[in-house]
Amino acid sequence: ASPLVIPSYTCNATMPDSVTTVTLPPVDAWTLRNGGGGRYLGAKKTFNIILDCTPETIVSVAYSGSTMSGTDDVLVNTTPGIDNVGIQVFSGSNALTFNGPETQIISSALASQTFVYDAYYYYKGDNGIVRGGLVTASAVFIFNYK
Repeated sequence: ASPLVIPSYTCNATMPDSVTTVTLPPVDAWTLRNGGGGRYLGAKKTFNIILDCTPETIVSVAYSGSTMSGTDDVLVNTTPGIDNVGIQVFSGSNALTFNGPETQIISSALASQTFVYDAYYYYKGDNGIVRGGLVTASAVFIFNYK
């Protein structure tokens, strides 16, 4: 009898040039506040995650991070003093939902696939104060392979 070979479905996730910090261009506080509430389209930063997978691998992803009060799709600013501004990350036209269930993103992987994300500033609105200073946020992208 021949041995049963169980394939190992796995991937290697990388970011080009090993960049794990995404830096948005600076925006004037007045401009951000006067742009109105929500995602600020005047500044964005695109970043990629490349998955090199065993062919036919099924991949799902979950996103984890501290979110702005009342939202599940805006990362909270972890720098004290600017509570009305956060970071929103999009995949295509969809804002990422943080701390939710994982979602399948590949049903049968090719050898290499690139996922493109866009990071934006997000202003809470409600005429909240926006001061000059740093806006920092952190998120974890968890890829699961089957």
